[in-house]
Amino acid sequence: MADRTPPAVPDLSPPAGTPTYAWFGGVVEGARSGDDGPLYAAASAIERLRLGRADLEIEGSRFTLLLTGDSISGDRLDDSTKQQFISALEYLVRVAGTERPLESTLRCTEVHSDRTVETLFAFEARRVRPLSRVREVDSQDRRHALRSPEAIPELLSLGRRRALMVAAILFVIGALAIWQSGIIDQLRSVDPNGLPVMTTEFGERLSVRVVRSYGNYQVEIRRGPMFPDSDQKLDIWEERSSGGRERVARLALAGEGTAYVHLLGEGSMGLETVRVDLRPLIFLEHGVVVASLRGNPRTTGFAISPIEEWGR
Repeated sequence: MADRTPPAVPDLSPPAGTPTYAWFGGVVEGARSGDDGPLYAAASAIERLRLGRADLEIEGSRFTLLLTGDSISGDRLDDSTKQQFISALEYLVRVAGTERPLESTLRCTEVHSDRTVETLFAFEARRVRPLSRVREVDSQDRRHALRSPEAIPELLSLGRRRALMVAAILFVIGALAIWQSGIIDQLRSVDPNGLPVMTTEFGERLSVRVVRSYGNYQVEIRRGPMFPDSDQKLDIWEERSSGGRERVARLALAGEGTAYVHLLGEGSMGLETVRVDLRPLIFLEHGVVVASLRGNPRTTGFAISPIEEWGR
């Protein structure tokens, strides 16, 4: 009998480096706790990560969080983004009702050049438990590959002059769309490194970092060294509050959660304002709240305030 060479054993060790592309999908189901605001805050925190669309549905005593979306480039799935995703899920665990256990089919699929890593985000004893497995890349994975822009076949059949005319028209239309959408301002946005970041009435209770992402600004808010993580610290803050604004700031970190991130221009003029929910910081020691602001070439600084109208 002729010797047969045994098939090569596939390498299923965890791959190193950045995946080529990845996608998220699945459902989390659980019980409501009576206040749906924190559930919506958890869904918003996930959606702000731009990993997919997070749809929250409330029905009776139950909620369903559905995560769907297209594939994303692997370089967008860095360690910081993964930690923020886990933090948002941990926050969801904290605010969900306890009448029934959380059930999850939520998973992330990361495709590398020769291996695929699938991670299921399970919930066990009210904690997030990521479970990963490594397998070979299959045809289903390849169907999720990022699509490159396709050529317009109609242009190939046109005469050279007509094709140039169509291309010129498309260029003008595209340029107008880019100008109207503010993309040019984003490309010319000021580097946030070295720009002042004011925490106003929050003081050292919040820590804020601003990074530039594709011309826009990602404002990352975390607990600061003076964060009031106990009733005693909140009481001391209340005793020392010196005005209405500071009392509103205290209420935000005591549970109400609402604050506003301001993009500032020359003379501290407000250029843009976005609302944020700080409740993830109340429940999670290492929680992160991220606010997105459009890039602007006139940016001179940033501020986080308990008041929506900047300067009043």
